[in-house]
Amino acid sequence: MIADKLLISVETVRDHIKKIYRTLQVNSKAEVIRKNWMVKSEGSFCLAVCWLAIWLAFAMGDALGQQPSFQHYGIREGLSNRLVRDINFDSRGFVWVATSNGLNRFDGYQFINFTSGENTPPHQRLSQTHVSRVATFEDQRLALFYEDLYSSFDLFDPLTFSVKKLKYR
Repeated sequence: MIADKLLISVETVRDHIKKIYRTLQVNSKAEVIRKNWMVKSEGSFCLAVCWLAIWLAFAMGDALGQQPSFQHYGIREGLSNRLVRDINFDSRGFVWVATSNGLNRFDGYQFINFTSGENTPPHQRLSQTHVSRVATFEDQRLALFYEDLYSSFDLFDPLTFSVKKLKYR
């Protein structure tokens, strides 16, 4: 796309230069020599402009269009499940990831997993395994919604890691 724009702009510059050269009027021998030199050097000048435009395109492309770097995280890095259903960020900089196997907190270095499993302490145990949505309240608590949206949801305190189960009536 940039190369097309540069090609169009170089061709436009070349056309303008040709129009200027054509409008020169020859009145003396010095002007004839100057006009001949300009016509002969027109190709060199256009070539130089083309090379300059191409070089600028690559230089600007490197500076502005840098490829972003990605770090991939999966089960080996501590994520509880590959199926990520929702991602939320809190004001303290933590990333909260809802998966099919619980809630994960990522601090930029490691994951902490919260599940409904038997090995989880009772006050930290989630109501269900399949967390589908995570919402952040102003007081920094998280609302955890599950695949079965009609039965219950949890309020999760990220400071104490405690879970309060709420049922719909």
